Amino acid sequence: MLKRLLILFCLCTGFIALAQEKISQPDLMASYELPADWKVQQYFKESWDKPGGSGICKCALSVNILKVPNGADFDYLYMVVYPSDKKGSTDAMRSQVWQYKITHGEKGDSLHTPNLQWIQYTGKLTCVGENRFKDCIAWKYVTHNQKAWYTVYFWAKPALLAQYKDTIGKIITGFKSI
Repeated sequence: MLKRLLILFCLCTGFIALAQEKISQPDLMASYELPADWKVQQYFKESWDKPGGSGICKCALSVNILKVPNGADFDYLYMVVYPSDKKGSTDAMRSQVWQYKITHGEKGDSLHTPNLQWIQYTGKLTCVGENRFKDCIAWKYVTHNQKAWYTVYFWAKPALLAQYKDTIGKIITGFKSI
C-alpha cells in the first residue's frame, strides 16, 4: 500500500512540475517561468528605487514562494527578483530581505544561459536576534544587459534547495529582460 502511495505521489509531483506559468513583469523588465504552484507578488511604485509597498525591501521587487508539504507541516522555497540600474545594483537594500542580510563569498561561478550571463554565489541569511532562516542556504544570481541589472535570490533549507536545484536552473535559464 505504501509503495502505491509513493508511486502516486511521484506521478502527481511530476505532473505538477510540468505545469509552467509564464511570469511577465514589464515594470521590472523581467520575464521568467515558474511551476504553476508558486505564489507570485510584484511590488512596484514609480521607479525601481522607491518603496513598492512591501516590507521586504524599500525598492521594487518580485517575491515568489513555493509552499512544499513536509509531513504535517510545510517548508518554503523563496525567490526574490530585484531589478535596478547599474548604480542601484550595488545598493545595500538589494542584499537583504526583510531584516535579513544575505551574505556570500566573493567568488562566484559563471553561468551562461541563452538569454543572459550570470554570476552565482552561495551564502546564507543572517540577522541580529531571532533568525527564522538560520538553517537556510541562499543562492544569489547577478546579471545585466543594456536595459537593466538583476539580482535574484533563492533560499530554503539545504535539502529543499537540493531537491529543487533543477527547477531553479530552469527558472534562471529562462529568465529574460523585457
